[in-house]
Amino acid sequence: MARHRILWNRLQQNLTLGRVIRAMLDRQFLFIALTLTIVGVILSASIRVRVRLRSGRMLRERAGETFDTFFASLAPRTVDESIARAVYDAFLPESRALAPWPVRPSDRLWKERGVDYPEELAEFLEVFLGRRGHPGPVSPREVDALRTVGDVAVWVHDRLNTLPA
Repeated sequence: MARHRILWNRLQQNLTLGRVIRAMLDRQFLFIALTLTIVGVILSASIRVRVRLRSGRMLRERAGETFDTFFASLAPRTVDESIARAVYDAFLPESRALAPWPVRPSDRLWKERGVDYPEELAEFLEVFLGRRGHPGPVSPREVDALRTVGDVAVWVHDRLNTLPA
């Protein structure tokens, strides 16, 4: 019993709250913690400013654009108007906070529209085709080459025209 008490006392001496607090308040620890906090705040603020500036620029550049300008931009490609409308509406978010500017065929899926590819794009297109009455799997390999909203419109057009009725 006495042996256990001696070990317990030594353990308590080594793990006192005071020692833990003193170790945490060491000058190096404080310097590193303060430096990392300042760097984090600066990075966060600069990212927010950059996003706001970019959003403002995109809104000014695309002022007055509608589905008609989107469809006219797709003119060199063969895409049915109903498919173009469905793709336009699918990429125009309900919440304007995500990408508040109008859709263009040249919009990059990841950068302007926030769609990661190919896995997320394949899931998106699977749901999209299912809602249009053409359920079925879409593999990430099928959509790996798609990079823009216009690419997606052409792919959907081709896919719907090759499916059996």
